[in-house]
Amino acid sequence: MIGNSAVLLGDSFIPLLFVSPNQINAQVPFETPTNGPSQMTVWVGGQPSATVFVTVRPTAPGVFTANSSGGGAALVFNTANRLINSTNPAQIGQEIQVLTTGLGATISAGGVALVTGGPGGDQPTLFVPTASIGGTPAAVVSARAVSGQVGQYMVRMIVPDVPVGDHVVSITSDGRSSRASTTVRVGLSETSSPISPLIFTGQVLNGASLALSPDRTAAPGSIISIFGSNLASGSAVSAGAPLPRQLLGTSVTIGNIPAPLLLVSSGQINAQVPFEIQPGSSVNIVVRTENGISRAEPLQVVTAAPGIYTVDGGGAGSVLAFHANGTLVGEAFPALPGEAISILVNGMGATLTSATAGTLASGENGGGQTTIVSASVSIGGSVARVLSSVAEIGAVGRYRITVSVPDLNAGEKAVVVSAAGKSSQSAGLSVGFLFPQPPTFFQANLAGSYVASFGLKVKSPNPAAAGEEIEEIAFFNQLVGGAGCTIAIAGSVGPTYSGQVHCQDYSNPASLIAILMAFKDGQFVDNKLIFTIRQPAGVNQFFYVGSGASPTRTVTATIAAPITGGAVSIDFKRPDFAVGDSIVGTIHATIAVGGSGTTPAQSVQLGGSFVTTITNVRR
Repeated sequence: MIGNSAVLLGDSFIPLLFVSPNQINAQVPFETPTNGPSQMTVWVGGQPSATVFVTVRPTAPGVFTANSSGGGAALVFNTANRLINSTNPAQIGQEIQVLTTGLGATISAGGVALVTGGPGGDQPTLFVPTASIGGTPAAVVSARAVSGQVGQYMVRMIVPDVPVGDHVVSITSDGRSSRASTTVRVGLSETSSPISPLIFTGQVLNGASLALSPDRTAAPGSIISIFGSNLASGSAVSAGAPLPRQLLGTSVTIGNIPAPLLLVSSGQINAQVPFEIQPGSSVNIVVRTENGISRAEPLQVVTAAPGIYTVDGGGAGSVLAFHANGTLVGEAFPALPGEAISILVNGMGATLTSATAGTLASGENGGGQTTIVSASVSIGGSVARVLSSVAEIGAVGRYRITVSVPDLNAGEKAVVVSAAGKSSQSAGLSVGFLFPQPPTFFQANLAGSYVASFGLKVKSPNPAAAGEEIEEIAFFNQLVGGAGCTIAIAGSVGPTYSGQVHCQDYSNPASLIAILMAFKDGQFVDNKLIFTIRQPAGVNQFFYVGSGASPTRTVTATIAAPITGGAVSIDFKRPDFAVGDSIVGTIHATIAVGGSGTTPAQSVQLGGSFVTTITNVRR
């Protein structure tokens, strides 16, 4: 509240910046629900106005103007904070700052979040806006909350190639644009050249990952990529080591030390951070051309700041890694568990002196010198054993880290390199197997928990007629001889797959785990009924069904394998059958697993005991 005025939005009174009889400036709270109608009421002297409905959006850009009317000349400044106007027009290729509002939520900066009613602290906006001048896209360098101000944002952009004159400046965020009546004057200045070099704010990147560094760091010997405009009169690439300190009239100083150059162009320079700069230093990067000197861009030099080189050269996608024979690791030739592969990395810092090569120097090719800092590498979330970390032989600013691939499943795995508390971006690595698909071997230990069906057809003495026999058939279909069964599936080479299935609850058909239907034509031997002849092929199968309910089930599969040998032995308490009689027996079988798919050809022995009760007898 200011004076006796307040504004109620929804259920909350909102922060006020200015009140007058005709105008109130207030801030919409960050907590206000978006994309739905909210009630707004103005209270003056305890009396409410009529209620209106407003719709709050995540963003609603607006450009501040010099006359505070929302139209005419926009409030635009150069990097020296001088107002852009008719006497100080913006220049093509120049970085300008446009004062705006309505860019919404921000990302915390330095651990400080932007809050309702609180002053800004240079926090980046959550939604990155786009901009245009005179209808021509203008590259946005940054968009941040203005330090010390409430509800104000500064959008930094590069003036595109447009004719001299007043041009509409437009800011767009999350699909919504500012009004089209605000303008900026573009012209030529007598005091500065429109083709002076310009480093875009925050656009000094790791030369391998091309990742934004929130703390603007690089290690001695790192390759950095500098992005901007008018950085060189053309494009040129160095011929090789030792690298030149000037190309096409363009030079770069880092901490006042001329930096070795690999590439220069109008929009990008690839340079090396000199080894002479000690970790812990805060330095400035400046580009010099025949047309002028850029403003300084800060850089923090640290012990190591890894970045992974990628196949596409842009820091994303597949890591640039090689097998021991020099073949590129990729989907066609994946890395194998236990294999030693080499990953190309940037930013590992200084090296030791080797017996065959001196200390690594700025602008010089590496000679296999070992890095001073140790690297750690994770592949697919598993730690990879680092075998060596050295300067790449015959390359400037590049390092080769050799690792042993950990025991992983096949597929595309994320690789991250860390050193001295800094981590690289995540890049992909194709991991495969020694076989086209992972080999699996069944280790069956079915200790008695079976469901099976048998119809026992035998001839036994007729109790009613001496010397005669009668034919009897006894039916039983549930064999339970233990608390559970175990089926282990294990790989013999490379990654190991294992799992257990505990089979139980045979009263519930949905919990069916194993079925064994195998033998017929029994004969008595020592008061035991022995089945040794297998059923026809359609029945002679072992089935493992992994979808049943069980307390432990880490494997899901369905397998049908022919039974090639075995027997069933059943003990009777008497030579004839009666309903309710108990049957105690053992069963063993050999199943043949074919060599197709992921399973090599093999034989597996199954065995166990069972107990059941005769449910029906037919004579």
